[in-house]
Amino acid sequence: MTEMMKEEAFLKGKIAAENALVGASSPLFFQDEASFNEVQCIEAIGWNSVCVGEENQSLWVKERARIKKNRKYFEDGCLCIRDKKIKLKDENVPDMDALIYYKHSCRCSRDNVME
Repeated sequence: MTEMMKEEAFLKGKIAAENALVGASSPLFFQDEASFNEVQCIEAIGWNSVCVGEENQSLWVKERARIKKNRKYFEDGCLCIRDKKIKLKDENVPDMDALIYYKHSCRCSRDNVME
């Protein structure tokens, strides 16, 4: 593979990620750089170069805040938790893990109102 082909593959991945960020309300996830296909690997490296950028990182900050807010929403008002039908997760449980547990375990209407 020539250097020019590598540069084109990198730019293709980078441009695809930049286009995906336009108007995005949620962050991009990293792509796996381990591939048997060298072109796909280099495209993933280009994509990931955007993932570590400031714009995507600010979307991750917003996403973490949204998850924390939704966890609090459950913990402050879920009838299932109040009535001890489901367990309140400890503070040391990651917000996303607690939220997934609440979403799957809650049987009151609390999980139908989340943002």
